[in-house]
Amino acid sequence: MIKINLLPYQIIERRRVRGLMKVLGVAVLVEVAALGLWALQLNGSVREARQELADAKVVADQKRAVDQQIEGLKNQIAAVNKWVIWSNQVAGVAPKYADFLEFMNQYIPKEVVVQRMTVSGPSMVIVGATNDMSVVAKYYRGMLQNPRVAAVTMGTQVPTWTLQGGASRPAAGPMGIPVTLNLVIKQPPLAVTNPPTTSVSGGGAGAAAAISSLTALESYTGGEDQ
Repeated sequence: MIKINLLPYQIIERRRVRGLMKVLGVAVLVEVAALGLWALQLNGSVREARQELADAKVVADQKRAVDQQIEGLKNQIAAVNKWVIWSNQVAGVAPKYADFLEFMNQYIPKEVVVQRMTVSGPSMVIVGATNDMSVVAKYYRGMLQNPRVAAVTMGTQVPTWTLQGGASRPAAGPMGIPVTLNLVIKQPPLAVTNPPTTSVSGGGAGAAAAISSLTALESYTGGEDQ
């Protein structure tokens, strides 16, 4: 059966336009919904990216802190190694100094009281006192015979004698004759270098200075009589 549309052309076009507008409206709504969903997903991705960036910054800061700690530990280890090397050097040199001083002691008469002894490279200074001028001469001759001594220079002073209680004695007392020997040593003991400047646990410098200078022996008495 044939259907014949008797509606006017304008009405038919108007209906077509309305239908098309409905389709376009639905399409626009779908696009808007899609764009809204995409925007929500994009915002979520941005938040995740920002969080990852913040986490990465935290990890980077932690890594920098760890790197600084590692560098500090390396510096401490290097400082400890310097002290170990220096301690080994001192441990090896100290017995040689002891043997050297013991050997030199054999050429110091027992009548001479050593007040100070200093060793610096090949130079050695012995400051002491005695109560007998003959001991001074024996002291000088004995040191000239010392195989470890290349040259000897002596400095002394004849005391002023006064009469005290019917007996003559030096005015300065029983040890009134000062005597100083300046020696040039053959094959001097090895010198001790200065301790490391970096402090690890504090202390040590005073001991190093004492070992290197050997200015102790405040009231040291000589050994074998020559």
